[in-house]
Amino acid sequence: MVAIEPASTLANPAPEPSLDDMPIEPPVRIEQLVDEALTDPGRVTLIHGDGCWTGGELRREIRRRAAIVHERGLAVGDTVVTTERLSAEMLISCLACCQQGVIFCHLSPQYTAEELLPLVGRAGARTVLTREGAAHPLLPGLAALPLGLPDEPRGVNPIAPTASRSAEAPALLAATSGTTARMPKLAVIPHRALTWRRHLPTWSEAQQGTTASTIQSFKGLLHQFCIAIAQGNRFLITGTTAPAKLETELARHRVHDLITQPTILNLLLENPLPPPTGLRLRTIRSGSAALPPALADAITARYGATVIQNLSSTESSQIIGVPESGAPGGSLGKPYTGVAVRIVDAAGVEVPQGQQGELLVRHPGLMLGYLGDPEATAEALRDGWYWTGDLAYRDAGGFLFF
Repeated sequence: MVAIEPASTLANPAPEPSLDDMPIEPPVRIEQLVDEALTDPGRVTLIHGDGCWTGGELRREIRRRAAIVHERGLAVGDTVVTTERLSAEMLISCLACCQQGVIFCHLSPQYTAEELLPLVGRAGARTVLTREGAAHPLLPGLAALPLGLPDEPRGVNPIAPTASRSAEAPALLAATSGTTARMPKLAVIPHRALTWRRHLPTWSEAQQGTTASTIQSFKGLLHQFCIAIAQGNRFLITGTTAPAKLETELARHRVHDLITQPTILNLLLENPLPPPTGLRLRTIRSGSAALPPALADAITARYGATVIQNLSSTESSQIIGVPESGAPGGSLGKPYTGVAVRIVDAAGVEVPQGQQGELLVRHPGLMLGYLGDPEATAEALRDGWYWTGDLAYRDAGGFLFF
């Protein structure tokens, strides 16, 4: 689908760690991970609003929706697009599409027609998912399907996953500005990029029996959902960003790990009331933008939780996080297990410790490339490394700093 054209090799490359030697299990597809994880038919796995799904119910719902995807004529390699807001229905529909080899593309509901139409055209989508199945106002030429399904669609038999498809196949198309300020590109995200850390969770993800909650992008939601259910945890898609309502929802569902971004944390601080009784956040993970130290301190004071700055991108997923023992002030933390990092100058030469250079990363979670843009792909992916465009340096302890 995407041609990743070769680029010039790195100058004076450092010895590359062999990913084959790292403690990473063979890549799996999303539907394989979901089927392996949803083994307890009675344990609540997914919560959104007033709805909740046990492992058995979630597996059955995914298979029923996979049958609808098949019935509507969507084939392996086809793309569906949606601009709806994050929801459990969207997550289940995405998992059903992935099971059938259909590529899922979530685009911002805030895009104008001028922004949306070129991306949809580049994706080659012929089908759009809308909440009720009505025609999309900006995409009237696309066949529309509802995100949700009737409780018992007649004549539809659930379809179980097949084991014959590759984890290297595309699962998502994700809009991103990449490492440039040009118009958004579509990063092609393979199944392996969403599942590779299923048995390599960070310390904050591996709190068995806890509930994680997300307020972020769709790709981030899917990635965190895969890790959460692989660890046997519950997952809550929060339904509001209103501070008081959000805190009440987090307390009601006993959320321990909040995955969010600085804009939401600033909103939470606007609530003049103290946190509700029963809110027991242990960790708050912030991404998407830099987390100011003053904001982190204020959030820690309000909730008594450990606040973590995660570094991630659409092209490379999560790559750096703060270890449980903490990190020096201003540090991004250290690379996750399985993530190789280099800091190089413009010629690709590794710079000395403490000197600033461009941050390069290499791990099994990288994108395949940018759809229909071989030049941008060759610029970002070189010899298996993703050139992030971010300037950073590393101290003697291995901690990274912007």
